[in-house]
Parts: sequence; structure tokens; C-alpha cells
Amino acid sequence: MAQLEGRFVNEWTRKFHPKALVYGKMRVGPLPEGDGLAGVLRKYPDKIFIEDGTVHIVEGKVKPSSEAIGQLKLYADLFPLTPEFFFAAGLPIKKLLLTTRE
Repeated sequence: MAQLEGRFVNEWTRKFHPKALVYGKMRVGPLPEGDGLAGVLRKYPDKIFIEDGTVHIVEGKVKPSSEAIGQLKLYADLFPLTPEFFFAAGLPIKKLLLTTRE
């Protein structure tokens, strides 16, 4: 199902935000200290894009769930702590949950 959700989010982004600066499967959160596999514990939303001075964090679900809202909140809280996005740390964040119609 995750693969289907990824395609769904990719198609939506290309269609409605074709000029946005898009990042797919980028992990958010601070880098852990030390070495090993600790970095894989960082979370990643389906898509992050920057458009018109706003960071958009997108999570796609074929079947909507309340868990997805919690995921988006966590991603938004972790985003300013992400070293890869230091250049966007002060921008406003918009959380987007994409779902199919049921």
C-alpha cells in the first residue's frame, strides 16, 4: 500500500505544484550522535516541498486514519531540527494529508 500512496502523492504534487522545489523521502529530525544505524530512526514524510516561502509536508493515505494526523504533527515538529533543511528552518510549515475518496 505504501507504494500506491507514494505514486498518489507524486502525481498530486506534479499536477498541482509543478514549479515547487520538491523533496521526496527525506528524513526529518536531528542527526543522532555516534555511528551505526541510529540515523534510520529518523522519520520521513511522503513528500516535502517548498513553494511561495512555505514548507509543505505531505502524507498520503489510501485509507484515511487519525494516525496520519499525528504523523504530520511529528514531522512538522522535527522539520526545524533537520540539518539538511537548515535553509528553510524559519519558514512557515503547512501540513497536508492527501487521501482518496471513500
